[in-house]
Amino acid sequence: EVQKKQVQQADIILLGETHDHPTHHQLQAEVIAWLKPKTVAFEMLNHSQQSTLDQIHQKAFDSWNEQLAWTKRGWPKFDLYAPIFKQIHKLKIPILAAHPDKKTILPLKLGKELEASLIKALALDHPLDPKSLAELEEEIKVGHCGYAPKSLMGLMVQAQRLKDAWMARALIQAKKPVILIVGRGHTLMHRGIPWSTKQLSDRSFKVQVIDFTLN
Repeated sequence: EVQKKQVQQADIILLGETHDHPTHHQLQAEVIAWLKPKTVAFEMLNHSQQSTLDQIHQKAFDSWNEQLAWTKRGWPKFDLYAPIFKQIHKLKIPILAAHPDKKTILPLKLGKELEASLIKALALDHPLDPKSLAELEEEIKVGHCGYAPKSLMGLMVQAQRLKDAWMARALIQAKKPVILIVGRGHTLMHRGIPWSTKQLSDRSFKVQVIDFTLN
């Protein structure tokens, strides 16, 4: 069990989840209610939505699903995440869109390389160690039922690393303490957001992971 003191002292708290698990979202809401962070970030919201998020507390809560285009964007039902958003609404906590937008990811979906400037900015030129890379490749294969084409594996690995690094940068820049609602695959210390945080900043941020999928 994660000690409350460790969480209270952390700059960045990653709340790992299974996206369609209602209990995980209830527990995440309870952590937000207890910690009252300065920012709550979401993997499920992308950078292009930030201007909407900056105005979200001026909108009626029953319009948030529509405001966020949540249902249209393929995530599990908004009602599953409602406990989290209700706490954010109650406490008037700023929301951060942590995920890169479609334009940023598009080159990889088209089978192209990312721009060199973006690779450098996100420290994607810092390689994972061979064991972590092999683990990530295996996770991608399993996630695609063993049918992930070898020809696309490099691009799929780069997409995962892009998301980790982009979210890490967003958390570094956020008002702290900041909580991130995120799939557990991004929370791994040796290759996920915590690893990317170390690559992107000279400052030693205290990162705490609470992985609800282990409970």
